[in-house]
This record gives sequence, structure tokens and C-alpha cells, in this order.
Amino acid sequence: SLFLSSYIVPLNDNEGKVEKIYTIILDITAKKIAEQELQKSEERSRAIVEAIPDIMFRISDDGLFLDCHTPDEALLLIPSKDIIGKKMKDIMPPHLYELTKEKMAEALSSGNLLNYDYSLTINETLQYFDARMVPARENEVLVIVRDITERRHAINALAESEARLRALINSTPDIICFKDGQGRWLVANDADLELFQLKGIDYKGKSDKELAEYSPFYREALVFCAETDELAWQDDKPSRSEEIIPIPDGRFRTYDLVKVPLFESDGARKGLVVYGRDITDRITAEKTIRGSELKFRRIFESLDDIYYMVDNEGIIKLLSPSVTVISGYFPEELIGKPVTMLYNNVEDRTPLIEQLHTQGFLKDYEVILKKKNGESLICSLTARLVYDENNERAGVSGILRDITERKLAESEHERLIQQLHHSQKMESVGRLAGGVAHDFNNMLQGILGYSSLAIDHLDAQSPIHEYLAEIQKAAERSANLTRQLLAFARRQNVKPVLLNLNDTVGTMLNMLLRIVGEDISLSWNAASDLKMVKIDPSQVDQILANLVVNARDAIVGNGKIEISTQAVIISSNQDFLTQELKPGEYVLLSVSDNGKGMDEATQKMIFEPFFTTKGVGEGTGLGLATVYGIVSQNQGSITLESKPDAGTVFKIYLPAYEATDTEAEQAKRPPDDISGIETVLMVEDEEVILDTGKYLLEDLGYKVLTALSPQEAIRISEEFKGHIDLLITDIVMPKMNGRELAKRLQAQRPGMKALFMSGYTSDIIAEKGFLDPDLAFIEKPFSIVALGRKVRQVLA
Repeated sequence: SLFLSSYIVPLNDNEGKVEKIYTIILDITAKKIAEQELQKSEERSRAIVEAIPDIMFRISDDGLFLDCHTPDEALLLIPSKDIIGKKMKDIMPPHLYELTKEKMAEALSSGNLLNYDYSLTINETLQYFDARMVPARENEVLVIVRDITERRHAINALAESEARLRALINSTPDIICFKDGQGRWLVANDADLELFQLKGIDYKGKSDKELAEYSPFYREALVFCAETDELAWQDDKPSRSEEIIPIPDGRFRTYDLVKVPLFESDGARKGLVVYGRDITDRITAEKTIRGSELKFRRIFESLDDIYYMVDNEGIIKLLSPSVTVISGYFPEELIGKPVTMLYNNVEDRTPLIEQLHTQGFLKDYEVILKKKNGESLICSLTARLVYDENNERAGVSGILRDITERKLAESEHERLIQQLHHSQKMESVGRLAGGVAHDFNNMLQGILGYSSLAIDHLDAQSPIHEYLAEIQKAAERSANLTRQLLAFARRQNVKPVLLNLNDTVGTMLNMLLRIVGEDISLSWNAASDLKMVKIDPSQVDQILANLVVNARDAIVGNGKIEISTQAVIISSNQDFLTQELKPGEYVLLSVSDNGKGMDEATQKMIFEPFFTTKGVGEGTGLGLATVYGIVSQNQGSITLESKPDAGTVFKIYLPAYEATDTEAEQAKRPPDDISGIETVLMVEDEEVILDTGKYLLEDLGYKVLTALSPQEAIRISEEFKGHIDLLITDIVMPKMNGRELAKRLQAQRPGMKALFMSGYTSDIIAEKGFLDPDLAFIEKPFSIVALGRKVRQVLA
């Protein structure tokens, strides 16, 4: 067939009548056929669209609905015919409009198919939809929406069913687990998860070996489970076994495990059902009936360490024979007796039991016991709680290993290391203190000297007299601080003498009472027949003053301080001392208080120089360091015992001496008259000190010659025709030291005596080789009284 299109055009004459007719005929067959095919295609597309059970929208990029198809008008908010030509925001709820707008932008920009879900309330019914959006053209998208309400309800129903099933399997104390054909966990009840410490772990899809990484305690048990799973599959039938599984409280639980392998119709592995019941109590009863004690006894008797069992009341129920070799006791001597009889300190057992009850087991816990002969026995203890057949706590069992020799060796090594470190530190601080003391003492000499002179020449009623007195007190306190620095550094210039500690302490009691105040009682308990000690009396004063001040500051409100002495004998195995002492007789000086005490951290630092627990400006941190230095300087040792809120006891051990007749002679009292008329040559390279010394000596009545250098002193000695009774010289000077100068001048003037002075301490001077211990020496700074007494002593 042909399809033709004709066009007729009339041609008129001059009068307007049709003269001719032109006819144009066009073949439009191809066009007609194309139109027919297009119509058929559209009809087919429409048929396909109408056959699809989904809602379809065509939407422009500006949110205009271009087309809409739905298999069910009830799935739309408004009729489909009213949707076309409307904007999305005019029809959709805000949440759906924003979601669709966001997805359209993403689809048009990426060109990708997008999938998303949304819910919508239609006719007061909440319905769920699955949407797929694809770009149709550059400026429009095609959205296919499927109603998934029934599927969602089915999923929810399935979830509820699974929840009921889980509640059912979780209600049983037995363990239940479902695994897939590769041994991966699919479902496990709470009992199973709690047993293997997998609570809160996403276990689904993981194998036993993978889950072992989440439960280190049960790593071996989980790996073993995987191995027995494989055996169940290989046997192609349900298997049953008893498996022993440890639990964190130190006990073991036995489970009766049933494993049922599942297979597909073609024989492929489908899954595995694991069911287990705790049969520990039953097994325990069976073992008790069978009487497995014989096997245990053989192992028990072959132990090198001590195996023990103690009941809840602390009564020893069982001991291995090895206790005889280690402690000296036979088992029958201890069984039925309280375990506390083996402790050096019964209170040491309390924290052990508390920790054991908290953890369920102990490992490598150190405890100090005692042997039958009374010697200390240091043991490493392993312990666990023991339960009876009713799973009730029956006592404690474990192993004791003798580590006495090892601990003594470690303790000795640690003590020597600490002693070395402390000695090195004290040596360094001491050298620094000695150097500082020299310059500091030189400066203080000028202050003390001039203030003393000014006070002596000033009317006591003058207001300036009080100011000068305060200057003098400040200088004396500074000098005391220097001496305290030197004391803890063991560089203090001291003169040990034999003395009875009771007498020395007794003379200080009135001063100590003023220190402690009225709210604190001070008691003094002196031991009778106390041997002598050799120490500078001023050092005893420093020790007592520092310890009593510390005790006072530790007491809040009312309290008590006790000072006591005691004769003691130190044996070679007493390792509680801070400094090493030779075995022998010692005098013990104790100072105790009922104050706030100290924790262990504070006790470790308490003798460190400049360490203090007091507030800023309330302490220098030198008090106890001074005491430590004094005690060490006198070959003694100091210890402390303290606990928070339980007070503190300091114990000082000083070597005891048997006084000979010569040593027992009392030193002569210094003369009351310290003035003189002799001639003194004073040599000092510090002009201020030289002038001060000159004025002090002249004030005492002496005739004084002065020199700023050894060379000038030699010249003066050569030119001066009179008698020079005494040379007072600084020791450390440029070009020539005081000792060399004294030898030179005494060669010229054999009757001239020498008194050496220095801001350095006597031991530093001796170290430098400038001074013999038996030569006269006075340490700067000195007062007019100290200088006068020393001069009279040398001239006598």
C-alpha cells in the first residue's frame, strides 16, 4: 500500500474564474509507516508501565512532576492525575521533600542509579517504600517506588520471633551455639558468651580461632573447641565429650558437650549445633568417690616446694613433706595448728587474705615466715581459694617456695647501690656546701665582728643598740644555717668527746619543753647503766632539736612526744638499718610521737637534703638531712617506723664506748677572763675581716699588728723589734698559705704560737694538706667571745 498526500492549487483568469487546477501529489508512505510504528511502541511501553506493580514518577530538575503512574491510587497522597504539573514541595511532607531533593541532586551530578528507603503515613497508616532513582535526561529523573510495607512487617515479625527464640535459649544456664559449615559462629546464648568472656563482642561470622584473640584467657580452650568441631564433622554423627575449661576465679569447670553436625542434601557441611552442660559438681563427686588421692599423694610427696592447704579458720590441714627440709618442722608438728604460728608478724596475713578473696588467686606473693629455729624464711607464695563439693569456699591451697637466699642477695645488692648513691650525693653536696661556707663565713665574719664591736661601744639604752642586736642575731642564724648545711654533708668542724647520752639529753629538756609548747607532753625515759658514746655535744643538741621540732610539727592539737635511751646489741643479720653497722654494742636514742605519720613515698625521701613536707617558708628541708649526716659522721645508723595517722618513731644507733681513765678526764673549762695584753700579728687577705679582727682583739686589750698578705707579715716580723706572742693567720691565701707562713715566722721567732682561721671547714683544710688535726684552728665566722677564748686557750 501507498500513502499519498495531495495539494490542489486553483489558477484563476482575469475575471477571477478558475481557469486551471494544479494538483501536487507526495508519497508519504515511509512517514506513515514510522508514525504507526511509534504509536505501537508507545502502546507497548504504556502496556509495560501499566503492567509494572510499582509507582513511577518522572520529575524535572526543578522539582516538577512530569508524569506519574501507579498500580494503586491508595499508595499516593493525592490522585495521580492531580500530581502531574505540580511541584514536589507542594505535595510531599518536608522530610520526604528534602530527601528526594538531595537524591535528585546526587543522581543528576553522578549519573548513577540511587537506592533509598522512606516511610510515609497515608490515610493514617504508616507505610514503607523502596525507591530507585535514575537520571532520564540531563534535566529530569525517573523514580520507581515499590511498596515494601508487607516485607517490612515480615522482617519485624521475624525479628520478634528471633528475639523470642533468643530469650528462650538465654534462659538456660547450659551453653548453646550454632555454627555454619566453616565453623563460624552464627548464634550463641548468653551462657556461652559469658563462659568464654565474649559478652559485647561481635562474634557473628567469626571462627573459634578469631574469637580467641578477643578472649586471651580462653585462647587455648577456643582453639581446642575448633579441633573437636572438626572431629564431629569427620565422624558424620553427633559426638559427646567432657571438656575441662578454666574460669578466671581460679577454678575449673567441666562441661558435657554434645556436637551435632548438619549436612546439605549433597553432603556439604551445613552447620554445627553445640550444646554443653556444666557437670563440674557431678564430676567432683565422682572423683571423690573414686578416691584419686593416691595419684595426688605421689606428686605431693615429690615436691621440692611446700604444698599447703588451710581451712577457712586458718588451721593447717595439709603440708607436703618438703616442709621439713625448708622450715625444720615435721608436717605433724604443724597440721591442726593455726598457720599464723609460722608468721614473723601475724598482721602480714591480713592483706594476703584480703587480696586473695578479691582476686581468687595469688601468684609470686612474697611473705616472711619463720623457721623452727627462729630464723626468717622468705617465701614466694602461690595461692588459690579452695571450694568443696557444694561449691562453697573451704579454704586456701597453694605452693610456698623458699627464696630467702635470693632475697637476701637482692637486698644486699640494693642496699649497697643505695648506699653508694647516697654517699656520692652527700659527697657532692658536701663539697658544694664547703665551698659556699668559705665565702659565706668570710662575709658573716665582717657582719658579726662589726656588730659586736658596735654593741660593746654603744649605750644599752640606745635604740640603735636593739637594731644592732637584731643584725647580730640574723648573722648568727645565718652562721647556724651554714653549720647545718655542713652537718648533713658531714663536713662540720666537730670535736667528739666521750659523754653519757642520758646526761646530755637531760640538760636539754628545759629547752625542748619550750620548743614543744603547752599542748604537747614531753616524756623522758632514760635507761640505766648506759655506756658512753663519742660525739660532739653540740651534735646531740642538733639531733634532738631537729627530731623534736619535726615531732611537734606532726602533731595537730594535743599530743605526746617520748625520748628514750636503751642499750642494744646489733647482730650481723639485722638488715633494717639505713647505714651499715659492725656487730657490737650500741646506744639507742629514740624519739617517738603520736602525730600524723608518713606514707611509704615520704619515708623514702625523708632524709634527702631540701626535701620537706612543710609549706613554703615553714621548713628548709635540712633538719632530717642534718640528723642523717651527723649520725653517719659518728659511725651510727638511723631508722624510722611510721604509718599514716599512726605516729612516727626515729631510732638512732651510736657505737658504745668503754671510757679509759684518760678519756674520762673532763676538759678544762674555758677561762672566764678572755682579755689579754699580749702582742698578736694577724694576717688575712680580706681587708674587712682583717679590720674586724684587729678591732675585736684591741677591744680585748691586745696589741695588734696586721698584714694583708704573707709577704707583708714577713716584713713586719722582720722590722718589729718587740716580742710577738701569737700569730693569727688565714690558711688559704695567694702565693703562700698560712701553714707555710707560720713555719717561716716561727723559725724567726721560736716562742711565737700560731692560731689558724678559715671560712673553710677543718676537714676541707686538712684534705688540702694545709693543717694537721692537732693544730689550733678557729672557724669563721666567730664572735668576740669565741675569739677571746680561743686566743687564751692557745696562749695558755
